[in-house]
Amino acid sequence: MASLLITKSGIITHCKLTNREREILIHVKNGLMNREIAAIENISLETVKTHLKNAYKKLNARNKIEALRLANFIK
Repeated sequence: MASLLITKSGIITHCKLTNREREILIHVKNGLMNREIAAIENISLETVKTHLKNAYKKLNARNKIEALRLANFIK
């Protein structure tokens, strides 16, 4: 699913996060730790980290909070 993304320079672009990347970010938004996300989603901790890393790269984010903000999950 593509979402609008406003970059740090103010340019609006499209960002294609996978459904899984979105699901992981929603868990992060809800305050879950990576281990908890792995248990709930029945995936390895490394897979959670990989999904987060990929989401950060697509969003050009440096950390979870910035990724959530850029994905419009928080203001």
